[in-house]
Amino acid sequence: MIKTSELLSVLEKMLTEKIGIKVYIDTIEEGYEKPSFFMSVTDDKTEDVNFSTVERTKKIRIDCYKADSDGALSERELREKVCELFECRKIAVNDRKINISASVETNEDTGETYVSLESKFFDERGIEKENYPIMESIETKFKEV
Repeated sequence: MIKTSELLSVLEKMLTEKIGIKVYIDTIEEGYEKPSFFMSVTDDKTEDVNFSTVERTKKIRIDCYKADSDGALSERELREKVCELFECRKIAVNDRKINISASVETNEDTGETYVSLESKFFDERGIEKENYPIMESIETKFKEV
């Protein structure tokens, strides 16, 4: 089973290694480092598939904060780099490979633009198996028709 914290950890590692910018998850400190990314889960949905399987959909919002210095990448350029990194690909989380896609979205109320990542994958329901005693014999009777 893939936990949200494990997915966030993989995304943070990819952003830090490939783009080289500090990533904050769920909270941002006063006087935070710039440039940086702020990552938070905006939707975490689980739907039935069958007895032992569920489909999980996780949406993650990444806000990009540019450096204040001249010549630094703009927020638009940072968003493009994030989209290129996660554009329609599979990422490794634990022993699994899951699909992820990226898009740029705008909050209609505030006008803020951010990167939205979406991952959909099938996962175990997480039901513990019950240990029933094994039957030693079965008696059946057939009736002729």
